[in-house]
Amino acid sequence: MHPNHPMVVHFPIALLLAGLFFDLVALRWRGKECRATSLSLLPLGGWTALVALLPGHLAEDAVAQGGTIPSRRSRRMRNRHLPPLGCMLSSSCSSA
Repeated sequence: MHPNHPMVVHFPIALLLAGLFFDLVALRWRGKECRATSLSLLPLGGWTALVALLPGHLAEDAVAQGGTIPSRRSRRMRNRHLPPLGCMLSSSCSSA
């Protein structure tokens, strides 16, 4: 399994569940703060799910290869694609 996948995959799950919780609280008690928090957490959870996708694909490749560490080529691909993805996320989150 890819070493980063277990670290990254928990963030989208936690953020989406927290967003759902705050959304339900906002529906029940009509809290504007809870609704604003929910509207922040749900898109953030979606973006972190996209970030978790790449290590997930690398982990899937590792399982297909018999559970070995991904090849140098896949590590180079990860190192080449993750920084631009981080730039896209930070620029889109700051403009929201």
